[in-house]
Amino acid sequence: MDLVDEEHRGLFARFEALAKGIHEKAAESDLEELVRFLSEYASTHFEDEEKLMWMAGYPRLPEHRLIHEEMRLHIARMVGATGAGSDDVLSRALDFLTMWLIEHIHTEDQAMARYVKSQLQEQPLPRD
Repeated sequence: MDLVDEEHRGLFARFEALAKGIHEKAAESDLEELVRFLSEYASTHFEDEEKLMWMAGYPRLPEHRLIHEEMRLHIARMVGATGAGSDDVLSRALDFLTMWLIEHIHTEDQAMARYVKSQLQEQPLPRD
């Protein structure tokens, strides 16, 4: 679970960097790079979480996977918004994703973490 916690901190750091870029009117190319990096990082994080849930036999894995897929779609829309040059759209998308992540961590991920810890006894997550 340490890896998942570390990745959550990384996601918030990337959200913060993107918010700063939007607020400071960074170049569109810089914003695009930040959003693409965030998208890749989130995808890796979701894969790591799903692998951990699978290893632990988490019974809500299918539902959790669907929630992650929904988030991937929102991030894809944010990637599209950077290309459209709309800081307002990008800012609203970032606000939504930040609140979504906070809520997701405090509900879904906390429940998953309790289950995984009880099943795996903190076994390390294998990396591909």
